[in-house]
Amino acid sequence: VNIVLESPKTVKEFESKAGHKWAREIIIDYYTRTEDGWCLAQLVKILTVIAKENPTPGGLSRSYCLEVFYKTGENMTQEHWFVKIPKSLQTVAMDERELVMYNTIFPRLQLFLSETLYEEVQVDLPIPIIYFSSFLGD
Repeated sequence: VNIVLESPKTVKEFESKAGHKWAREIIIDYYTRTEDGWCLAQLVKILTVIAKENPTPGGLSRSYCLEVFYKTGENMTQEHWFVKIPKSLQTVAMDERELVMYNTIFPRLQLFLSETLYEEVQVDLPIPIIYFSSFLGD
């Protein structure tokens, strides 16, 4: 099941109640998709979201650096998120290509390197976790 979420668009929106709800939905969706039998959705509580505009933004999208603090039952978690929001429908194709790079090409390259290089040579590509991605336009 794919969810559709409208992303907050400003620092204030990310830090608001609506931004907390958005972050909660992303967390629940991610763990439901990636961990078999995960059933802690009812226990996820967003404590705070601290948002800052990306100090080195690209030209194709608005981007934000978030610190998301949440609890699942008694366990508190702090995560650092990087959020990109395409500026227009014309830039979505570039963001989709970037997603293919992170989800497909980089992991394949990492596997190739680990199988091809000598054991004493270790290379770890900085591949981020993609929690959620959706491109539907405005």
